[in-house]
Amino acid sequence: MGRWILWQPAIVELYDNRLLPLASHEYRFAYRLPERAEGLILKTRVQYHILTDGQHEMLRDKYGLTGTDPYRFVIDERTFPLSKDLAAALNDQDMKLTAMSRWEKGKNCKVNAKG
Repeated sequence: MGRWILWQPAIVELYDNRLLPLASHEYRFAYRLPERAEGLILKTRVQYHILTDGQHEMLRDKYGLTGTDPYRFVIDERTFPLSKDLAAALNDQDMKLTAMSRWEKGKNCKVNAKG
């Protein structure tokens, strides 16, 4: 998912397939466990990138960017066991997320997406 912007001669958004606020996207995968599956884990990380590493380097080298503002953010990071305990771990994560969303409900601002 991403967004491409042409900055010169005028600012034009060429491509944008980012998610709308409060939207979600699901990725599915399948796996086969080897005979010795003890200790195998799946690590997931969701990041938001404002720039690629190459773009950030070009801004530093070519244009003298000196700011230290972050240009990518980790939104979510989790670890799951790839074993028969995966279903229990996913269920536990769902319970934590449900409890968290209920707790934060009063602190969230309402978003009206029109499509």
